[in-house]
Amino acid sequence: MKRLVMFLVAGILVIPAVGRTQTIGAVTHTSTSQFDLLKIDLAGDVCLLNVFPGDSYSNANQGEYISSMCQRYSALAGINTDYFGNDGSPPYSSGPEGMAYRVGTKYKCDRFRTSMAISADNRVSIDKGYQSDPICQGTRTDSPGALSYLYNVLSGGPLIINNGTILNSSNSCDNFSAGTCGSYWNTATRHTAAGISADGRWLYLLATQPGINVDLNTVATYLKNQGAYRALKYDGGGSSQMYFNGGSLSTGREVVEGLLIIDGTSGRHGILVGQSMTSTPLLLPGQVIQLSVTYQNDGVMPWERTTVVSNPSVNPAYVELRSVDGSGNELPNPPGMHSSWVSTSRITPAGAEFVGREGGPNQATFTFTVEAPMAGGTYTLQVAPFCRTGRIAGAGTATFNINVAFTGPCGTRQIIGCTNPPHPIIPPATSQPVPNEKK
Repeated sequence: MKRLVMFLVAGILVIPAVGRTQTIGAVTHTSTSQFDLLKIDLAGDVCLLNVFPGDSYSNANQGEYISSMCQRYSALAGINTDYFGNDGSPPYSSGPEGMAYRVGTKYKCDRFRTSMAISADNRVSIDKGYQSDPICQGTRTDSPGALSYLYNVLSGGPLIINNGTILNSSNSCDNFSAGTCGSYWNTATRHTAAGISADGRWLYLLATQPGINVDLNTVATYLKNQGAYRALKYDGGGSSQMYFNGGSLSTGREVVEGLLIIDGTSGRHGILVGQSMTSTPLLLPGQVIQLSVTYQNDGVMPWERTTVVSNPSVNPAYVELRSVDGSGNELPNPPGMHSSWVSTSRITPAGAEFVGREGGPNQATFTFTVEAPMAGGTYTLQVAPFCRTGRIAGAGTATFNINVAFTGPCGTRQIIGCTNPPHPIIPPATSQPVPNEKK
């Protein structure tokens, strides 16, 4: 009865029908008689996040259910990851046993075990050589950047599939003792595991069904048949658990680390912090001025600037500033848009390659130039941040009003050098954006 109560605290236990497949966004869940499998399209709009209990590494020895972590982030899915226990090195006692990185911050870099490393733009690798990387050793002299594969790192082991080959206790033990390694491979128990496809596009997350015990070879065989080219084992037994679409598919004890899958739409959120100009300047026709607007990233997905994005059209982390109309809708080719209005370095916090809620600067300043049109009048420019799939939620529109002086003799309209009368206001219906008179 006590165990049932623990499960209820962890969240609703969902028992899906065997053979059922459900796809939500970039994540597909499949249920078999032995396993629950999540297949994640890393080219889709998702965020992969390493999470500690209470979002604090110092709380790692307290433990938290995966369902609780997922609910805190409104995550679509999640699994448990690294083993935990007393490794004799406080403050790591009872925390994750292996390497641990979260949103670009290194918390632990020891124990030569297989780990899954995740970059900010969803490139996933599974290996056990990260401990010798200059980032891990603290000897790297250049900025690691958001595209470093050591952005989120979740250790586990042993490696169970190596380049398409299923391993065994004789050739894959990492630094586990022979007895522990043999037990992992040969004892039928509950398991959690993760794999990646050969082309790096598909991530596979697996947990055995409640009450189902299998050996590790059975797990590796299933993952390989699904398309995994490399795979590792995570903490199993009573720790094994998976969450998907609002409920726990399998439950267990509280754990110290989890991998969450967050839908990009809910994972992106921003706040307009400020802009460089709030008054209405008077410009000469053709005059160029520099403007800037600052947004704060208070979502869980990072934002990247163009200089570190190899392919913005497929990168879920890429963010840029775009012109919008009075209703906040994007203007693909706004008339009068000068070629340098949105500069090539769109996100420009000093020295930063990414902007995240954690692990670095959380504000992005977009800097651009405006060239005044040749016709006098008052013009309105409105801008907002966008990602690949649309506008960043919550990020308000920055509005700039610009007065352009009329040319000609002093009279009823304001000319540079004349003091009266004030120049007229163009009706809103014709004031957005700048007329297409000079680019």
